[in-house]
Amino acid sequence: MPNATPNDHAPDDPERILYAWALDLLDRGDLPEARLVRRAVNAGRRRPGDERYTSFTPEGARALVLRLRAEGLLDERALAQRWLDSLLGRKAGLLAVQRKLMARGLDPRVVAVVVAEFRATGELQDLQRITALTRQRQAQLQRRYVGDRQARAKI
Repeated sequence: MPNATPNDHAPDDPERILYAWALDLLDRGDLPEARLVRRAVNAGRRRPGDERYTSFTPEGARALVLRLRAEGLLDERALAQRWLDSLLGRKAGLLAVQRKLMARGLDPRVVAVVVAEFRATGELQDLQRITALTRQRQAQLQRRYVGDRQARAKI
């Protein structure tokens, strides 16, 4: 039942339980698709005899990801873009940010697309930001070492 709503299932339907579980998990914060699948499968493994958790399989979790994606509740590209913006705001380099995005479980292909888009559009803005921060730091150091000729010569 790919287009079914949660109310179309019986209260103890395994698909509905998986869907509700995923919504609860996503309510706490965004997750990459791979991590959502992994957590669903692990949750099912922790309850091997419980019939309510029979959908907590790799196949069930992948079907859930497709459903959540179709409903607009799961968007890995938007998540990658938000995390990229957040990490770049912390003065991290682009290569370090790319590694962190992949370490967080994002699909490497999605990361590559988002980073390529940033390179095409945001690199100039990033260089301008870095240049401004460098000039600001230089001015701070010059004020700090006003009387020290040797230190000022190194600045």
